[in-house]
Amino acid sequence: MTVKGSDPSNPPMVAATVVNEPEINMSAPPPTTAAVASQVSEKPPVPVQATASGATTTTTTTYVVSPPPAATTTTTVANTRVNLGGLGRSPANITCPHCRHTGPTRTADIADVLTIVSVIVLLFVFWPLFWLPLCIPACKSTEHYCTSCNRRVGKAEACS
Repeated sequence: MTVKGSDPSNPPMVAATVVNEPEINMSAPPPTTAAVASQVSEKPPVPVQATASGATTTTTTTYVVSPPPAATTTTTVANTRVNLGGLGRSPANITCPHCRHTGPTRTADIADVLTIVSVIVLLFVFWPLFWLPLCIPACKSTEHYCTSCNRRVGKAEACS
């Protein structure tokens, strides 16, 4: 940057030139303010040079901008269901698809829609035994959980 003229009544004219204009990649997302600030380093300015007449003053400041870091790719794996066929009412030895732990599963009997429908049917057909499907494990769904990560790994349907 060059400053011409130092007359106090006239503001100085400033002329600037760009050397080695950087290429702009429009396909990449814009950098964050922190990323840009970390890439800019300022070199110390050249000291002011004054002549005896005081007519010309030159100050040079150089900024060095490092190139942006290489693009990173992020891979996201979708949550998928794994068919672990053969899971019944009792715990089974499996390899968990989530944490890769090998061991027996923890089971829980859950009353589902089929259990409730059975209760309603028995309520109208023979009301003294309407509560029976809630006590019989075969009338409930059995869910299998991993003993390591406690995530559900399978389900055995009711009345199967």
